[in-house]
Amino acid sequence: MASLSTWVRYAVNKFEYSVSLGWKKYNVGQINAKEFSDAIWKNFFQGKLTFLHWAKGEEMAPIVTGQGTTLLVRKMAFPVPTQVFIGDVVMLKDPEKPEDFLVRRLAAVEGYEMVSKEEKEEPFILEKDQCWVLADNESLKAKEAKDSRLFGPVPMSNIVGRVIYALQSAVDHGPVQNSHMAMSHDSSVLAVELDVDEMARSTKIGEFQYCFGFHCISLDTESIVCALYERGTDVFYTKTLNTNPSAVNSSCIQRSQLRIVRLYLATNRRGSGFLTFQQA
Repeated sequence: MASLSTWVRYAVNKFEYSVSLGWKKYNVGQINAKEFSDAIWKNFFQGKLTFLHWAKGEEMAPIVTGQGTTLLVRKMAFPVPTQVFIGDVVMLKDPEKPEDFLVRRLAAVEGYEMVSKEEKEEPFILEKDQCWVLADNESLKAKEAKDSRLFGPVPMSNIVGRVIYALQSAVDHGPVQNSHMAMSHDSSVLAVELDVDEMARSTKIGEFQYCFGFHCISLDTESIVCALYERGTDVFYTKTLNTNPSAVNSSCIQRSQLRIVRLYLATNRRGSGFLTFQQA
């Protein structure tokens, strides 16, 4: 049970995020001036500061493994150097495939001079709102690691959150080692929103890929009924997908027409699995 002081710090963090998110929506025209305050309070009382993301690969080993890891990610409305810090593990849009996401460690931000080990490459300074991200697995080559050594500087706006907790299994999990400043900022969020049981259940889903407005999933069963809806409408309908990963992915190609809503695998008292869905 979190202490009163922890709840106070959590409430402050949540209010600051709610204001930032409301301001961001207002700036892009998603809400008008009259809806601004309502958006703030709605997010404050109903929203969360974190979400779950399932990642797989060796680039960020040992945080993320080839067997797959469920990550707890703290949302970032405005990822600026005063909110996300050098040394933090961040989730960001893949600069080469914006519909996908990467998990990498923030190595440098605007104003830093980047010097290559290759003498032929000239040093350069990161420009405003640029950052440099690297994979943790130093045994991989640049192309294998798929980080800034391959695709160069990344806009800070590509960062969607900071990874604060990782779970590989029900007995192998713990907080992610970020910068001291970030871990101090995130301590109250972890104390209030961390639910290891929920993370363990999400791990059973298999593949839980968070991308732009939808989730691609696969289960270790023959098929799964997914709830889908047409973009820009409130019409929902179902579609049965084969759980073969290639089949699931192929069903998601027409992203301009469809997107899969967020799906959660729950378990009833008898232990049998069932699905519920919530609009992403």
